[in-house]
Amino acid sequence: ATNPDLSLLAINTLQKDCRDDDPMTRGLALRSFTSLRLPNIVEYLPGVIQAGLRDQSPYVRKTAVLSCLKMHNYSADALASSDMVNQLYTMLRDRDPQVVTNCINALNEILAAEGGMAINKPIIHHLLNRIKEFNEWSQCVVLELVARYK
Repeated sequence: ATNPDLSLLAINTLQKDCRDDDPMTRGLALRSFTSLRLPNIVEYLPGVIQAGLRDQSPYVRKTAVLSCLKMHNYSADALASSDMVNQLYTMLRDRDPQVVTNCINALNEILAAEGGMAINKPIIHHLLNRIKEFNEWSQCVVLELVARYK
């Protein structure tokens, strides 16, 4: 059983924290917000996730990318009706390599029923040109994607 007043208070507090000046506070608030197990949480998620995807801080952006995946797990329809999958494809060109890696992982999981994210020559070239920027684990993710390219 959930207490509606308490859950609304938590939602409002976390929404406010998602607009805080400190990027760590924004990222942690977004992570906490998308981890709430409330029946009506899906209606509040798109706005805070969209703001997180556009945030200046790479930490907030990579958290927002993973939040898209959480939203997909809560309600695939809600994610599909938003423009977030297209936004994740656009973010493959993000300046932060960890954000890019999270996008690849999120897209592969969200689009698993379709065989994973769509890969084309420009995406592969872009990722290979930046491969030195990625850490070892992220390089493995990129190379797995390259191996799938036909």
